[in-house]
Amino acid sequence: MRVSNRKTDDSTMTESSVGARPWGNFETLKTCRLFNAKQITVLQGQRLSLQRHAKRAEHWIVVQGTGTVTLEDNELEVSKNQHCFIPCGTKHRIHNTGADEL
Repeated sequence: MRVSNRKTDDSTMTESSVGARPWGNFETLKTCRLFNAKQITVLQGQRLSLQRHAKRAEHWIVVQGTGTVTLEDNELEVSKNQHCFIPCGTKHRIHNTGADEL
């Protein structure tokens, strides 16, 4: 899954950074003025915490696996080549419900 969000200077490209979390890991692919692109891996059976961002929207694209996206009180099943848009202020998370990494 790739996530785009943060704003920084458009001419700035940061070095790739990697972070481990209990639910899996993430790698920052690019940071610039208009967006921040990350590749997030969610391990089988794991989920991200329920979040809400006041100043940014997110666009998630599933590149492998299957899962359930929670948007406020709604749940959306997602799989490879599907995406979802998360508007500013919307409670959201993703849960890996499949047999493979998401």
